[in-house]
Amino acid sequence: MRYGMFIGLISTLLVAGCNQQQGTVYRQPIEDARRILIATELSPAAFGALSYPVKARSDGASDIVWIVNRGSAEAFRFVASLRDAGKGATRVRVGIKGVTSGPLGNVEQRLAEHATIKKYLLTAMEEQVAAALERRSFNMARVYPAMGVATVANFGAIMAQFDRASEQHKRQSRANIEKAYRDEAAGKRY
Repeated sequence: MRYGMFIGLISTLLVAGCNQQQGTVYRQPIEDARRILIATELSPAAFGALSYPVKARSDGASDIVWIVNRGSAEAFRFVASLRDAGKGATRVRVGIKGVTSGPLGNVEQRLAEHATIKKYLLTAMEEQVAAALERRSFNMARVYPAMGVATVANFGAIMAQFDRASEQHKRQSRANIEKAYRDEAAGKRY
């Protein structure tokens, strides 16, 4: 009995995982889905640290692309591939593709190395697409689990960034204090 439940659970998870690879079917004709997604902007709740505005553009007949920049440099692209699913429905599969060179380096490689961050970004974009095509508000609660996993998995790196920033701030503060003492001793007024 227990083994049967276990096998059933594993089968369900595998089927769910396979279906996600193929995309999600929405009850929208492909032309409507394309029009809606081209007008869709990224949610600041999930993508707030990235530069705005990020506008979608059509890339051929079946892909919608959102180019995400960090500063003035492209970091990565979300690509929503649209396929006719028959009977007025559209299958949408969301992917992410990082740049491989440029000012931000090899983002594609870093996404591969940090799979939980990649999963978080994909989950957020899948929710953005679902919200747009289902004509509802973006639901951050659907993204929180992936965000939590990414945060826990990368906690050491996050803390190291805070430590580096703190050390840099201490050095700069110390340099400012020493300069103020030198200027005061030299009789310099501000």
